[in-house]
Amino acid sequence: MGENKKDDAKKKLAGGGERKVRARPESPEIYEEYIEPKLEIEVGENEEIEFIGAIPPPVPLVPPPFGAFPPPPVPPPAPPFGAFPPPPFVNEIEISEIETDAVEMVGDIDGDEERELEPAPAAPQPRKASSYAKMATKLADAYANKGAGQAELIKKDDAYSRLAGMLKIMFGILCVAVMCAVCYLFIFWNYNKISEHAAADKFTAETTTGWRMSPSLTNEIIRRFYESLGSLHKISEYRDMLVKGGVEFFGGKKKEEKGAEDFYCIRHANGSLYVKIGSDTKSERAYFVENNVETVVMLPDMRVAGRRTALAQREALVLRALVGFDEQLFSRAFGTDLRVIAEKGEPFRFSGKSEFYGETAETVSSRDNGIDYKYYFSEKSGLLLGVSMKQGGDYILVKFSDYAADNDGILLPMTREIWLNDKPLAKVDVKIATRNKGFIFP
Repeated sequence: MGENKKDDAKKKLAGGGERKVRARPESPEIYEEYIEPKLEIEVGENEEIEFIGAIPPPVPLVPPPFGAFPPPPVPPPAPPFGAFPPPPFVNEIEISEIETDAVEMVGDIDGDEERELEPAPAAPQPRKASSYAKMATKLADAYANKGAGQAELIKKDDAYSRLAGMLKIMFGILCVAVMCAVCYLFIFWNYNKISEHAAADKFTAETTTGWRMSPSLTNEIIRRFYESLGSLHKISEYRDMLVKGGVEFFGGKKKEEKGAEDFYCIRHANGSLYVKIGSDTKSERAYFVENNVETVVMLPDMRVAGRRTALAQREALVLRALVGFDEQLFSRAFGTDLRVIAEKGEPFRFSGKSEFYGETAETVSSRDNGIDYKYYFSEKSGLLLGVSMKQGGDYILVKFSDYAADNDGILLPMTREIWLNDKPLAKVDVKIATRNKGFIFP
């Protein structure tokens, strides 16, 4: 029964229950070198405890004498460059196992029974700290593994990096090429605009003088002709003109009936003509040409608004030769209807040089309404020496001479001689030529 009570007492002590330990009367001292933390021991009033190997109390500090001070503490030597200071747990702590003799204690457990107690279990040993060398090795290994991983990633991404770099370079080259193309197009467009502006300025400058033909060899010959007549500006202001004189026909009449007849002609800038020939009311006859390419009609009522009779081809050709001069040239050089000029274009062409009644002439040819025209310009003076017209089997040649100024100072031929199929046909002498007086057709 006593052994059962001892076992119960051990179980209570092992379970952490409250216990009271009391020394035997025959054991006056308790020898103990190590006491487990948190273990409470109650000692009776008549019991004495002697601690063996206890740390003595510290010696009280005594101030040094006046003027004397203790030497400063010596600092520990500095670690070498790049080394880390040792952690506080570098030195390994070795704790030897403490052996305690069994102390037989008697306590009041379940009454007044006395039992022998076994010593309490030993406290857990503190964890041993690793050395600084081992920690440094582990850290170096960790960085080495991390660097190896990064190197592997760099190797894997190297191809993508190179490809991205090449794409960037190609994109940059493409951008530069696009910018160069845009600059080239802008310069080309700007150059064309400048050329257009220059052409427009030149055209404006020319239109101030009335000239509308573009530069070419043929057109320069025609321009030189008009410049020889006088001011281009005054010529371009031509609206209407009245020409009066006499006309003499050769052949077809009796000798006694030969003689000059009076005539007058009203010309408009659009090329339309009204011609009246005859010295008396019995011999008067009137003709009308709507423009330089339309058919010629006879006016039996002597008025433009009256009856009209179309003339035969030869008679119409002769009438053009009697009163015509530069109507075809003027419509191209100074015409105000630019649409009509653009549609017709520039039909004149250079036909070379030839002799015209002993004078060298530059020839310009054209064709209008089935009539082939050929103009002879003096190489020396630029004046119009003559013009030939050919239609069907008829050929007419007109020679201009005796240039004189009209009321505006513009030169006009005062004499013209006409041949039909190489035979003399008529001679016209101009007495009066007046411009821009507002003449209207009868």
